[in-house]
Amino acid sequence: MNMSCLRSILENLFIYLESLVQRTPNKTCNSISTSLSSIYLIIEWEAFYLLLDHVLFIVRKELFSSSTITIKFQEKCHSLLITSTIKEQFLRTLKFLLQFTPNLSEHIHGHVLNLLSCMFFITQHDQTLAIQIIQRLLTTFQSYQQQSIAGIDKNQCEVMQIQSSNAFLYLCKNFTVKIIDYYTELFPFLCQLYKNEFQFKKTFLSRTIDESSNPTLKLLDAMQILFFYKLIHQTTIDNNQLQDFYELIKPIYDILNISLTADTLTIFIEYLDLCSNRLEPINIIHYRRRNLMLALHCLCLLLRYVKQQQFDTNIRSKISMCFRPILFDYILKVTQFCNQLYDQQINPFYDILKTNLTYSDTERQLYLGTYESNNVAKAMIPST
Repeated sequence: MNMSCLRSILENLFIYLESLVQRTPNKTCNSISTSLSSIYLIIEWEAFYLLLDHVLFIVRKELFSSSTITIKFQEKCHSLLITSTIKEQFLRTLKFLLQFTPNLSEHIHGHVLNLLSCMFFITQHDQTLAIQIIQRLLTTFQSYQQQSIAGIDKNQCEVMQIQSSNAFLYLCKNFTVKIIDYYTELFPFLCQLYKNEFQFKKTFLSRTIDESSNPTLKLLDAMQILFFYKLIHQTTIDNNQLQDFYELIKPIYDILNISLTADTLTIFIEYLDLCSNRLEPINIIHYRRRNLMLALHCLCLLLRYVKQQQFDTNIRSKISMCFRPILFDYILKVTQFCNQLYDQQINPFYDILKTNLTYSDTERQLYLGTYESNNVAKAMIPST
């Protein structure tokens, strides 16, 4: 790679970004946000983000690539590419992006957050910027989470929670060693955000849980990356460290404890109003359905991550003990109910529900977390 060419591309992209920021209004009204020029500006932001992201990928590859490259060679690449001028441009760009909060479009705001995350590597030259970027991502998530709970502009809140959680997850995956330095202060705050995700009682909720974009799952994924990295690199494991894992499990346990108090299939069907009798307000029903699905998705995410890790016997045993109450008390119960939904002899509402019942290996894995079972079915909770 020609370092001078790459350096020149970066310099021009930074100049263009400053121009783009200056042309993007901080405040807007409906007439401005729907104008043709604004639509083009949104498209321009997306195109620019994709371009800069690709260029920065090449930069990071040159600077931090595989172990086959010697440290001496990496240092040479760094000196050729990250000159004092480029370093100052990087830092200046980060600083004005941190001060920039566009209201024209939540999508533009999302691109700003993602730019902050993909430029995070340069914060090795200014530690205060690392803290500011983390704070910006998480306070943005918190702000839109609170608005969503209050029922304010659901679509905008959803987009911004997805974008901010995605940007933070990127940091945790790619800069784990750096983020872990802030674990003590960071983890309790993340736990509170995670718990809040199960408190959406007032808004009209979607019951669809898309694992590729759900902000709760992205937040949980980031948390478990940090937790397990810290756990693996500890010389000893005590109860205080395992308490952090309980913080990941507890919201799931609480929701399943509420959702699966039914002793019979009939009560389970009535609790989720699967027959659409509308005996309770629709928001309450949506809240119950959404939280049950979300809790099961979160459980699957944790199970999958633990299964993929090469833990020693001691760690795996302790983690298994944390899962045991959920798996034995609730997953067996929900599995039993879902199997009974397909049994015409047991389910008194079979004829009413049969059009909404599906049998899918993928959904069975997602919602029930029973990865090896061949005898589990699930009910597709209707969207009405």
